[in-house]
Amino acid sequence: FVLPSCSEESVGVAMEAFVQSVNGFGGGVAAKPSSCSRRAPLRMARVREDVEDKNPLDRVGDFVGAFQRLLGVGRQVDDSLLYLGEEGSEPLFEEQPPVVLVVGATGEVGRVIVRKLLLRGYQVRVLVRNLFTETLDLLGTGCSYVMGDITDPYALMEAVSGVDKVVCSVKARSESEVREVELDGLKKLVRAFHDVRHADYGRTEATKVTLFKFNREKDFRRWRSPGGSEEDDELVRKPARVDFRMNVRNNAVFTGQVGRRKARLECLLYGFVSGVLRAPIDVSMFSFDKKQQVFDTYTGHAELICDLKKLNMRGFSGLVVRCLGDGKQYRMVFRTGPGDKNGVIYEAEFATVSGKWSTIRLPLVSFKPRSLSGSSVPRELEELDRSDVRQIKIEYRKPLSNPERDPGFFSLTLDYMKAYRTQNEADFVLVSCSKVTEAVNHRKQGREEDIGEDTAMKYMGEESLRNSGISYCIVRSGQFTDQTGGRKALVLEQNTELGDKHISKSDLAEVCVSALQDPRARNVTFDAYEAQYAPTALSPSKDIGSMLEGLKPNS
Repeated sequence: FVLPSCSEESVGVAMEAFVQSVNGFGGGVAAKPSSCSRRAPLRMARVREDVEDKNPLDRVGDFVGAFQRLLGVGRQVDDSLLYLGEEGSEPLFEEQPPVVLVVGATGEVGRVIVRKLLLRGYQVRVLVRNLFTETLDLLGTGCSYVMGDITDPYALMEAVSGVDKVVCSVKARSESEVREVELDGLKKLVRAFHDVRHADYGRTEATKVTLFKFNREKDFRRWRSPGGSEEDDELVRKPARVDFRMNVRNNAVFTGQVGRRKARLECLLYGFVSGVLRAPIDVSMFSFDKKQQVFDTYTGHAELICDLKKLNMRGFSGLVVRCLGDGKQYRMVFRTGPGDKNGVIYEAEFATVSGKWSTIRLPLVSFKPRSLSGSSVPRELEELDRSDVRQIKIEYRKPLSNPERDPGFFSLTLDYMKAYRTQNEADFVLVSCSKVTEAVNHRKQGREEDIGEDTAMKYMGEESLRNSGISYCIVRSGQFTDQTGGRKALVLEQNTELGDKHISKSDLAEVCVSALQDPRARNVTFDAYEAQYAPTALSPSKDIGSMLEGLKPNS
């Protein structure tokens, strides 16, 4: 007979349905859906099929129907994806397993990772340089293929489209490719994953949301630096010389010199300063200007304010600020609706590097409450209300230690401010090398050594992933072995001198796959290697989850 004409896409859909029907007919157990799937926020899912209660004759019908669709006969109805009803309603549909892209799938560790993912029911997509027979025989028919490599931005965009997670275990084939593959290629992969996620699923699924880009006129004008003098019964504040402007490179510049407070003469005579009786008076607390006016050298601050109607930051974990600093400490301040009613603000300090652009991450849990009246903070206000942020403020204050030595000059150049989302699991698992840990430790110890281009590129690639805003897990492995997995106990540690430690490819792949759906692996960098001895009854091997429990996240 002659097959009817049909598109490649329809053949692919029909073949997928055919394979699923065959698997269902064989009584296979479907993979458990993942709560991390990015289809879940879109409330899209496959129709639930009760496999256990299904009549075998119905399965035969499904088999025949799938075969008819493969041949192009019969009515084709695309009802595999349906939208759920209102949020909070009873879940009527079951989500499909997450799609994982493996980059470096034909490598020593990559193909083991692919095999373990398929056995656990993941939908696996691989990026390969060719579709030759040896490549297909190496990885099998259980995964989908995208032809290209990590240096091709267009192939990467196609590869990451629609995937939920990425596992990257690439390794340059020669020294001349190290930078191109392990640094530049990794950056392109991370960028493509972020961009396609934003394009496909919108702002609700982007890892970071831009609050302010200071080169945009409308964002720049939302911020103000209040001027003028503030007076009270005892002190007069000398106006801070503060300038907030746009520079020639379209960055916002917050600069100036903080003001000092001028003490009234009668306050000095009676020994009152800031409402506190001080007798005898400590003259070192004051300085005199050219007009012989007296100023309190311990005070003064400048502030940059953005008033908001009501910013809801639920679902976000913190702020990312890109800035060029002067090496001084600044403070980010939040005002909230409930806090304003009780005179409570929330503050977090951050340090800048002089003359260097830095990406500052400020977790919302780092914002500490402070009562403006000096009283204790009510228990119900100890935690920042993320759903009702009314004002964001950047402050510069003179240092507490030896403030009289600080003339009060400051300069902070701002590029952007973003909010990064709360993510419970790692979306990107990167296989790195234990030599990176050794190089980092030597640098902390002040030992300047030539770490080699390979190690340097891996470290810089790690940094680009950590600063991307994507939730990640970085696994620095010992040297690979071909031993069977599980023969020796695994060790997961941080900042350890590994030396000649080893790990089997199977065990390393098991660590990577386990990290995909374990919240304890999110934003964690660690070393993985085998213990010297096999596990025994007295010293049993710990499961990977319990070892991840003891690791500290990077942010």
